[in-house]
Amino acid sequence: MGNSKILLICRSGSGPVVVSILLTVVVLIAIFLSDWCCAAAPLVVNVDVIQDRDLTATVSADCTVRASRRARLTAGVSGRVDRVAVTEGERVRAGQTLVTIAVARADADERRMAAAVAEARVQVERARLQVRVAEGQLSLARSAETRLEVLWQDRQVARSEYQTAVDEVELARAEVAGKQAAFGEAESLLRVAEADQQGAWVASRETVVRAPFATVVTRVHVAEGLRVQAAAGRYRGSALLDLESVNGIKVEALVPATDLPAVVAGQPVAVRVHALPDREFAGRVRAVGVEAYGVGADVEIETLGSWAGVRPGFSCAMEIVTVDRRGVVAVPRLALLSRDEVLGVWRVEVGRLAFVPVRTGVSGDVHVEVLSGLAAGDRVVIGPFDVAGKLEPAQRVQPVVRKFNGF
Repeated sequence: MGNSKILLICRSGSGPVVVSILLTVVVLIAIFLSDWCCAAAPLVVNVDVIQDRDLTATVSADCTVRASRRARLTAGVSGRVDRVAVTEGERVRAGQTLVTIAVARADADERRMAAAVAEARVQVERARLQVRVAEGQLSLARSAETRLEVLWQDRQVARSEYQTAVDEVELARAEVAGKQAAFGEAESLLRVAEADQQGAWVASRETVVRAPFATVVTRVHVAEGLRVQAAAGRYRGSALLDLESVNGIKVEALVPATDLPAVVAGQPVAVRVHALPDREFAGRVRAVGVEAYGVGADVEIETLGSWAGVRPGFSCAMEIVTVDRRGVVAVPRLALLSRDEVLGVWRVEVGRLAFVPVRTGVSGDVHVEVLSGLAAGDRVVIGPFDVAGKLEPAQRVQPVVRKFNGF
């Protein structure tokens, strides 16, 4: 009966309408089944298995190989350069003459200072003698005062005569004090004159500039006949020569200010010298300089082991090991996220997600130490990125284990 009704409808000219309705129903059913299948299928996520790891963090920077000792020699006396005894690049021994400066003025200064010291010593002796004379006058005045006091008490002299004796004592005492002050001033002037004499003596010796250690002359700043000036106030004196030691090298690098808090003396360093690309050299942080204009600071590296073939002036790249922990529970940085202002990870438990808060320790280049919340063997979500915003607690997922290596 039903079939006959359908046939009658079709025969009555409404066939296209019925077909259209049937097609619509089929499409709706297909869409529903598609959505149901997609909703039922678990979300595929990448997971990493937590395990004990060696945790390492490094700071990288470009560097330069320097001589272990460098010095800039400056003029210790004003005058004209009489002789430059070395050339740039020349090796010299300790104590070898490098530069000589005309000594006429230095000799004259030394003689003048010697005369000033002699005169100051005469003034000291004269002042000492004057103190002794004044002390003798005071002694005589005191004796007269004592004698007149006895006579005045016996009514043998007038009070005015006794008072005069008292005044004489006070004057003599003041005279002694003045002579002692003059003596002290003379001694001070003597010390100044002796200091000036010593300075003149040193200056006369500095007219011959010698190498302070076995060295290479890296730069000559003066030429014969050129006038140079000695140090005065904040001026350090005319530059003569730049020197670098022939024995020993060190490494210097400018470390960015953002990395400086992690760098301290004693940390191990790995250095790659560009001229020797197949070798790695060892060192350790010797000193961290003062921050310069917010850019960074110079870090000095002490060399360890053999650095054969490496010379001052070579450029290099280095890595300072700022964290080195062995066998700690660590989680990939990529797994950490904040949910409701709580730091944690998504852990997969029997095919479902659970948000686990964690407490972290030191950070390495790739992993972060976990102090609580996770244990070795736990599986945590590390991606993919396009599903990160779709995860919810208790959500069904299909985990795919991928070893996280930081790339």
